[in-house]
Amino acid sequence: MMMMKLTIVLTLLFVLNATAESYSQQISLKATNRPLAEVMEDIQTQSGFPFILRGKEQAETRISVNLSKASLEEAMNAITKNQPFEWLIQDNTIIVKNSQQYAPGENVMRRPPHQQSASGRVTDIDGSPLQGVTVTVIGTSRSTATDENGYYTIQASSSETLRFSLVGFTEMEVNLIRLEAVDVTMEQDLSELEEVVVLGFGQSQKKIAQTGSIASVSTKELRQSPVANVTNALAGRLPGLITLQRSGEPGYDNSDLLIRGRSTFNNTSPLVTIDGVQKDYASINLLDVNEIEN
Repeated sequence: MMMMKLTIVLTLLFVLNATAESYSQQISLKATNRPLAEVMEDIQTQSGFPFILRGKEQAETRISVNLSKASLEEAMNAITKNQPFEWLIQDNTIIVKNSQQYAPGENVMRRPPHQQSASGRVTDIDGSPLQGVTVTVIGTSRSTATDENGYYTIQASSSETLRFSLVGFTEMEVNLIRLEAVDVTMEQDLSELEEVVVLGFGQSQKKIAQTGSIASVSTKELRQSPVANVTNALAGRLPGLITLQRSGEPGYDNSDLLIRGRSTFNNTSPLVTIDGVQKDYASINLLDVNEIEN
């Protein structure tokens, strides 16, 4: 009887000691704007803990972190800091999931995300407010536009960068050091107004001579989006363009494009021309982002 008790006690001590050693593994990691999936692979290699991520969007979330001889808990807290998800260890597996409430008494380790936002006002060099300026968090799909008084608010963290863009003005990028009021003054880009734009069916005209609204997006900007679908990559990059993604299923995850909302009851899909030739609206989803010039 005493031998059985001794065996049980020794086994329990061995399990607790092995678990403690796993948690105290020293982790060194340096990542700059790397996908979360790649960062977690490094964590798995150094800690021995397998991991589970929830969905493609989470796996492609960009992470920047610099760790030296950190514990597993310190490393995971740094990775999930200011992110819209939290982590836990369950059955010796690291699980990263969207923030949610857990049942009382559930035995997990977790790090709730910090919900923060940046706000400010955008004006021209004369101090007049600029309406319709697209404000985007670089490397994400988060974007918004300034109101009639030039004010904006957007979810962001102190480690991210905001891009401000408006047709006819020089694009600006601002690094968020502290989440204070970020006021921006934009200057007119006269060279952009001199650019020649190609209209439908090959007609060309200078931007400054146009009476309507024209916006463009470059291949470089499209490549910065962590999605391969062209319609999804356009989200938040053109003023007045609304994208509606109705499904996340592969092959059916393209977005509907609406220009300044839906104003009629009939089908009002945008006219699509590729190299001056009118194409079916659905054909835009077959394009490779790397093959698009603008």
